[in-house]
Amino acid sequence: MKSVLLGGLLVLLATGARAHRLDEYLQATRVSVATNRIELSLELTPGVAVVDQLLVVIDQDRDGQISKEEAAAYAQRVLKDIRLRLDERNWL
Repeated sequence: MKSVLLGGLLVLLATGARAHRLDEYLQATRVSVATNRIELSLELTPGVAVVDQLLVVIDQDRDGQISKEEAAAYAQRVLKDIRLRLDERNWL
């Protein structure tokens, strides 16, 4: 009986693997809510078809390396583009 239930559960939970498209810049945002704060975590993953264009923007000195300063500058650029609105109030 347990093996039948386990097998049925596996069939119900099984989904096809989905990779993001190669020509997209995938964004994943995680939201953590606590009694005294809301925390957002943003993950950006470029597809292989757009990564070269992105690296041109990030790697300002064109040395093939992303320095801490270049990463921080890009992070600030992303933050400037983010809009966060909650309860009719703009937060960013």
